[in-house]
Amino acid sequence: GGLGQFGCDSSLSSAYDISSDGSRCVGLGWSGCSAGAFLWTQADGISALPQLGPNSSRADTISGDGTVIGGWDEASNGSRRAAIWIENPIFGSWSEVLVLLGTPGNASGYGEVNGSNGDGSILVGSADGSTEATSGAFVIRDTDEFELLGLLPTQQFPV
Repeated sequence: GGLGQFGCDSSLSSAYDISSDGSRCVGLGWSGCSAGAFLWTQADGISALPQLGPNSSRADTISGDGTVIGGWDEASNGSRRAAIWIENPIFGSWSEVLVLLGTPGNASGYGEVNGSNGDGSILVGSADGSTEATSGAFVIRDTDEFELLGLLPTQQFPV
């Protein structure tokens, strides 16, 4: 299934990750020609996650306990911005937070969240800043402590 009518892509939806117990799944679903991040549960089926940007979004990862989702939200200029969705258990809804990646050369937050630990307190991803010093792999701890992991040293690898 998908989020709505047939999309412009060859698939209606694609799953990217699943919670540890298999009760929740996240990915990208099409509604018309727009793609959006989704959450699937056995009880509720597939539903769209909230979006801050006017374009597409995708959920790439969900924590093992199913309470934190990471991915990207597309800005109006088409750039992907790292995004985190956090469940509000009281209201049973999700809130989206754009990660502004904490570096002066990447104030726009370009990048995406690609992985999570079991309870969502540690997330990893990639930053797409304007320089090498503001780009590369990152880790976020407790949804607000950001650290770039650095780049591999430049060297020749034997073939």
